[in-house]
Amino acid sequence: MIAEILLQLREAAPVIISLIIIEGLLSVDNMLAIATLASQLPENQKKLALRTGLAGAYVFRGVALFFVGFIMANEWIKFLGAFYLIHLMAEHFSHFCASNEEDSQTITHKARTFWSTVIAIQLMDLSLSVDNVVAAVAMSSDIRVVVLGVCLVLDL
Repeated sequence: MIAEILLQLREAAPVIISLIIIEGLLSVDNMLAIATLASQLPENQKKLALRTGLAGAYVFRGVALFFVGFIMANEWIKFLGAFYLIHLMAEHFSHFCASNEEDSQTITHKARTFWSTVIAIQLMDLSLSVDNVVAAVAMSSDIRVVVLGVCLVLDL
């Protein structure tokens, strides 16, 4: 029995390592997005908003893992998740290009209140948790490997 488990683990190791790397990169991206949202707040509120964002990330990642079986059973969710990730990438690069243009006009954004920032962070946590789990599901069809890969990088 132990030999069988070791054999399965050895076969799954490349996928698990890839999941850890991908989930780690997505986690860094998530934390940068949360920090960007919280950066406009005063220092004492910023720390509370970041902590709330971190707590939301844990909760929503757990909720997304709870639905991982449903995601794996429905191919259309995987396609929607893939298109969503492509959309995020395209949006990121379009904002990056727009922010690097040498245009004399700058767009000013209205500052958010503490609670509107916390709500925005929580909504972002929800979407980013789903994209983390969808990326994991795309890498493996074994639910044990998906859960292990997502849980090993639960630091956000």
